[in-house]
Amino acid sequence: MATSKRPSSEQRPLAVVIGASTGIGYELARCCARAEFDLVIAADEPKIHDAADDIRSHGVDVIAVEADLATPEGVGNFMMPSKADAFRRFLQMQAAVSATDFSIKSLSM
Repeated sequence: MATSKRPSSEQRPLAVVIGASTGIGYELARCCARAEFDLVIAADEPKIHDAADDIRSHGVDVIAVEADLATPEGVGNFMMPSKADAFRRFLQMQAAVSATDFSIKSLSM
């Protein structure tokens, strides 16, 4: 019987994909999952949770955050202390992808 050589969650790289609920962002998140990245995915709509459920089918850990990262409030929600595990893994991030139509010039908090 063959044994799985998949790395454990602590050994897998982490990718953060912004705008991952639909379209290009969703497909980029799926590509990361197929490449055995754990993910933190974010979008400003509830569909992000459905996307996370689908992406988990690739056998990786996925944390979904519904937040508008174009606002200070949304960034605060993304980095909430209650998401401590996500933040700890965020510090180990290996890739970041933004599939959104905005750019962040300056956020003062």
